[in-house]
Order: sequence, then structure tokens, then C-alpha cells
Amino acid sequence: MIKNRESAARSRARKQAYTNELENKISRLEEENKRLRMHKVSKPVFVHHFQEP
Repeated sequence: MIKNRESAARSRARKQAYTNELENKISRLEEENKRLRMHKVSKPVFVHHFQEP
């Protein structure tokens, strides 16, 4: 019975580590998405300033 508890505890720890890894990845991707969206929005404004009339 002790080995089963230990195995279950290891399984829960692995699941928690995996969940944490996914949450971190989501945060990084959300930040990258935000940065890229800002770049996309600012780019046309930048180009507009340098176009000849």
C-alpha cells in the first residue's frame, strides 16, 4: 500500500510540473502575441510618416 501511495504522489507531482510548464508556456506566448500585435499596429504608422506626399 505504501508503494501505491508513493507512486500516486509521484504521478501527482509529474502532473503538477506539467501543468506549471504549460501555464508558463501560455504566459510566454501571450506576451509574444501582445508584442507582435503592438508591432503590427505601430508598423503602418511608421511607414505612413515616411511616404512621399
